[in-house]
Amino acid sequence: MNRTDISALDGATILANARRIGPLLREHADEVEAARRLTPPVVQALRDSGVFRMSMPRAWGGPEVDLLAQVEIIETLSRADASAGWCAMIGSDSGYYSAFLDDADARELYPDLDTVTAGWIIPAGTLEAEVGGYRLSGRWSFGSGCTHANVICAGALVTEGGAPVLGPDGKPQWRIALLPAADVEVRDTWHTTGLCGSGSNDYVVNGVLVPGGHTFAFGQQPRQ
Repeated sequence: MNRTDISALDGATILANARRIGPLLREHADEVEAARRLTPPVVQALRDSGVFRMSMPRAWGGPEVDLLAQVEIIETLSRADASAGWCAMIGSDSGYYSAFLDDADARELYPDLDTVTAGWIIPAGTLEAEVGGYRLSGRWSFGSGCTHANVICAGALVTEGGAPVLGPDGKPQWRIALLPAADVEVRDTWHTTGLCGSGSNDYVVNGVLVPGGHTFAFGQQPRQ
């Protein structure tokens, strides 16, 4: 597929592409299930379809597809293979996560509109505060798509000197860290009877320094 004209990848075109790759997804469904993760041809087909970029903002040259159209695209992919549809839904969250970051930080993590995000926002780890950022440690489950993701998100509670940092409401501060997939160790734990091909493994981070600008809290106002 010719990817030079990114303006052509609007919601209608991405939907048409999702329909077009349906036979390929069905063809690879048994292989995906046996591998317990999306295989490279399936990931590439999804990437080429434009599905991973569908929530990226127009300010970046993205299609900023409306929510109802996004759901229809995911439904279309899921009819061909549920694991592919599920991972497409997870991977296309990049536009939502990057929207909470300052533009320079967001573009550092997401240099390409088709950058794939995976991970879990539940605070299963800690962000130990230090100058310039946080030391992230923890273990998270259900990292759907983490085997082919570029960016991993991880929910964590902020600590200082090992003690929880409380917010104005008296509750521990909960932030979401975004970090390159290379900084994350994926544990092969996904053995299940449903959505076998989603690669929803556990993942572990041990003391990785995350710049403060690569974290956010859902209470913040999105920038995009």
